[in-house]
Amino acid sequence: LTDTGTYAVTLEVVDGQPFRYLPGQFIGIEADVAGARQRRTPYCVLWASEDETAFTLLVRVTPDGPLSKYLTSLARGALVKFRSPTGRTMIPREDDTDLVLVATGVGVSPLYSLASYLLDEGATRRIALLWGLRLAEDICLTPALDDLAARHPNFDYHISLSQPDSRWRGLAGRVTETAPEVIDSLEGKQFVLCGNGAMINQLGPALRLAGVKEWRVYEESFFNSRATAEPATVAALRDRLAGGRVQSPVLAGRGEL
Repeated sequence: LTDTGTYAVTLEVVDGQPFRYLPGQFIGIEADVAGARQRRTPYCVLWASEDETAFTLLVRVTPDGPLSKYLTSLARGALVKFRSPTGRTMIPREDDTDLVLVATGVGVSPLYSLASYLLDEGATRRIALLWGLRLAEDICLTPALDDLAARHPNFDYHISLSQPDSRWRGLAGRVTETAPEVIDSLEGKQFVLCGNGAMINQLGPALRLAGVKEWRVYEESFFNSRATAEPATVAALRDRLAGGRVQSPVLAGRGEL
C-alpha cells in the first residue's frame, strides 16, 4: 500500500469453514520465522469478504518484527496456519452515544472495521476517526475511507501527520496534540484508542481526568504498552480537551497523577 512498508495481506480460508469475526477480534498466525517458532502472533482483521472465504490484515513491516517480513514476502498460494478470530469485540455497549476513534499506524485496522460494521448495520450515531501517521508517504486506505464517508454522512475522518512536509494541508502534529481540534466536546461520546501505547497512555488518562467515565474509554495497545506519560503532559492535554472547564481533584490536591 505504501513505499514506507505498509501492506494489505489477504488470506483465503481453505479448510471449508466460514470466516466470521467481530470488529476488534484478532487471528493468531503460526509460523517458523528466522529459526524461531512464532505461535499465535495476533493480528487484527481489517476486513473480510462478504462470502466469508477470505480476510485481509494490515501489516507494517518493522525491523524488529520478523513475522511482518514473513507475511509480506509470501508468494501467492503459500499456506499459512492461523487460529480463528478471538478476543473481545470493540462494539460499544451503548448505542446512543457518538464515537471518537483514535488510531496510530496500523491501529486503524480494527477501527476501520468497527466503523464500517456499525455504519453498514444502520448506525445513526456520529462516528469520527482520527488517524495519526508520521509522513504523507504513510497514508493509505483513503479510497475505502472516502467510500465510507460518501455512503454515510454521519462518518468523517481526519489524518494527522507528526512529520508533515510543506505541501501538507491537513492536521499537523501527533494525535495527542491534534485530538482537541477534532473533539469539539466530551459530552455524549465514547472513545476507542488503538495503536501506540505512548499515545494511549497520554490520551486515555487525559480523557478520564477531563470527566469521561472509565467505561467510555476503550484502549488497545499494539506496542509500547508500558510507555509512561509525564503528568504535566497529561494535565495539559486534559485542559485542552476540557476547554478549561474541569479541574481534577487529583491534580489539584497533589500536583501529580
